[in-house]
Amino acid sequence: MKKLIFIVLTILLIVMQNSVSAVENPDDQATEKARIGIYDSRIIAVASTRTEEFMQTIQKMKSEHQDAISSGDTIQAKLLEKKGSTIQNIMHKQAFSTYPVTDILEKVKDKIPEVAEKANVSCIVNKWAIAYQNENIEYIDLTLELAALLTDSEEIKIMYSQFPEQPESLIEMEMAIAFGVTDNN
Repeated sequence: MKKLIFIVLTILLIVMQNSVSAVENPDDQATEKARIGIYDSRIIAVASTRTEEFMQTIQKMKSEHQDAISSGDTIQAKLLEKKGSTIQNIMHKQAFSTYPVTDILEKVKDKIPEVAEKANVSCIVNKWAIAYQNENIEYIDLTLELAALLTDSEEIKIMYSQFPEQPESLIEMEMAIAFGVTDNN
């Protein structure tokens, strides 16, 4: 029991000593900014459409759709049309607005820690998900590094430089998809 009390007191003393040190030297902690990696989800979405996997998936759906029509299977044909429409709807929201791209990043999740380590960041978040930031945080744009996990980054670099600064709102995107209407019409 005496050993346990001694260990607890020793730990308590060390914690108190570190706390006093932090209070005495607040500048030591304030000078080091947290590094957070950010990405533009729109570019990740566009990069994903350039992958061999995506192109094969679309080609397979088109082929299955044609086979269903040829065999007279109208139910399967309609299901595939709906699936294609749904994929297109989601991709438009991801590429032109702020719709999440977690399904895309899931495909390269094993490579993301390497990107984070190389950039020396604690985490990587969608830049459109940041509601507040202060001067103690340094944001590192890792959009192109993440896009490169999916496809050739030269083409994506050009697109990234030409993308509008602000994405469309999801409401505008839904209106455009559903009715072909935008605020400009």
